[in-house]
Amino acid sequence: MKLKSASLFPVYFLTSLLMLFGCGDKNEFTVPLAYQDSSTGRGLPYYDTFRIDLIAPDSLDSPVRLPQNIGGQPLAAQISPGNTGEVITLLFVKSGARNLYYDLLYIDRNRDGDLSNDGPPRKGNSSFIRGRARHMTEFDTVRFEYLWQVNANKRVTEKLVCKLFFWYPESGLPSSSFIIRQSWRAGTFAFGEDSLQVILVDDDCNGIYDTRDRWLLVPKDSLSGRFIGHFDQYRETTQLGWFGDIAFELKEISARGDRVTLLRKEPGLSSEEDLMQDAIYPPEPRRPRAARRIEWMTDWRKAQRKARQLRKNMLAFFDAEWSGPSIAMNERTFTDAEILGLSDQFVCVRIPDNSNSDLIAKYQIQDFPTLIIFDRRGKELSRVVGYQPAAELALYLKSRIAE
Repeated sequence: MKLKSASLFPVYFLTSLLMLFGCGDKNEFTVPLAYQDSSTGRGLPYYDTFRIDLIAPDSLDSPVRLPQNIGGQPLAAQISPGNTGEVITLLFVKSGARNLYYDLLYIDRNRDGDLSNDGPPRKGNSSFIRGRARHMTEFDTVRFEYLWQVNANKRVTEKLVCKLFFWYPESGLPSSSFIIRQSWRAGTFAFGEDSLQVILVDDDCNGIYDTRDRWLLVPKDSLSGRFIGHFDQYRETTQLGWFGDIAFELKEISARGDRVTLLRKEPGLSSEEDLMQDAIYPPEPRRPRAARRIEWMTDWRKAQRKARQLRKNMLAFFDAEWSGPSIAMNERTFTDAEILGLSDQFVCVRIPDNSNSDLIAKYQIQDFPTLIIFDRRGKELSRVVGYQPAAELALYLKSRIAE
């Protein structure tokens, strides 16, 4: 029996190596990617904005025909996503002569320069944002279709789903609009016994996937919840993706974003060393983790009442689920043991950006996260804005505990 076991050892050893390295000698993987967007109820955990100029229609590079009976002075913009160079014209119009807002959007969907034959305009949402003391108009989930020249004889239609918004200046007309992409490409491939997922994001919203965009590589079963991955997992397409201690590079990206080729690499450094090079926040000293979570209240009036009863100051945390610094504070700073202990000396209330717009406007919250200390009578004592490391926040809180 011992001889038999010894004779099988090379087989077991070889099998283990094959499992360890995925598919034996296979180091290159071609992954088809499919279009996805926010209509599924899921989205990306971060966003970048792409700026476009708003000008008078008669100043456009390409002449356009306007719809009839539009009021006021319209504003126009042209974008050319994809590789054909063909433009898509956007026209912003006021819905009434006395209306402040450019709340109607016409899109030259058939790219013929005629905005009168593309159906009714899209109605936007407009409001005054007290926190910024400015007016704003936004058009959510705007869908463009543009042409992609595959070869001399073939064109295909591609999709771009995004949000458009612009701010109004104190005087004059809006001069620029911003695009936030709400679509991406996704695909999976088998690596040994694991299934890995690739996410490719057109960060600059130009319809072309290249080295200016970002990507994500994660185990397929690790993606759940409203957002796809964590904001700091996304890397530039020129950087490595990691599965444990195994590195992959994007050897090739099809410009349409429908396919990528991954190549296994031996970068000569660990995943921790590589990821630390572009860490958003510097490494912090190792500190004890808390065994429980901060007990955040969410009702502002009840929190004020409790602060008066207990004669404690109130710690108000204004955050946003799309804000990277907010996420980092929730995951790093507020799980620190010392911070948890100090939080017991305050009445803690958390105000997400989408929960109490009046409160956010009242205290002029313009950036997330913002942390404000109030005394028990509701008077603001001090505030800090942006990400706060645990050690620094601990010193800040110690100096503001009510006596």
